[in-house]
Order: sequence, then structure tokens, then C-alpha cells
Amino acid sequence: MSLRQYAQEWLGSKSMAPGTAEAYERILRLHILPRLGRRTLAQVTAADVEDLYARWRQAGTALSTVQSRRIVLSGLFSHAVRHRRIPAHPVREAEKLDSPVLRVDERSLPSLAEITA
Repeated sequence: MSLRQYAQEWLGSKSMAPGTAEAYERILRLHILPRLGRRTLAQVTAADVEDLYARWRQAGTALSTVQSRRIVLSGLFSHAVRHRRIPAHPVREAEKLDSPVLRVDERSLPSLAEITA
């Protein structure tokens, strides 16, 4: 089964708020399926997922947006593995996204009195 077909089946089977369903559908339609939609579920590899992440980042997509897209893709493949459509989960096997830790100058944080006020 193609990823495109499975994505439609998966979205139809999920119970979620209308706004969430719309966001998932949009992410799939605009950002995932154009690149991977013609492949079968079993053909998608961790390398394909890593390539997708790299393309998004090269296009200037914020890390938080890439993470949101990853959640959708991971949910789809989790469902496929759980329902024994595929034996492996390419999103889990893919190299983790860089998640830079930003240092915070604690002196710039408001005090408890300032927060309370």
C-alpha cells in the first residue's frame, strides 16, 4: 500500500479535534506526501526520513515546525507498525533531530516578586 493511501486511511481512523485533523491533513498533503507519497509503507527508510528533515531545514523551516511534522509522520508509522502493516518504524530508526539547548542568563529572569506583581 502506498504511503498516500495509508495516510488517508490513517487520518480517517483517527479520532481528533477538527483543527488537529485539518493540521495533520495539511502537513501530510503539503510536506510529506509530495516527497514520499508514491512509495509503499515498507519502502520508506530511516534515510528517507532523515533526507526529509534535511530538506525542510535547508528550506529554512524552524526546528519546532520540523518537530511538528515529525510527530505526524511518526504517528502514521506507529499506527502502521502496531497494525502489522510494516515490521520497522523508519521515524524511530532515523537519526534524532538536533535540538540545540539555548543558554539563559538567569540574571535576566524576573524575580518572584516581579512575577507576583
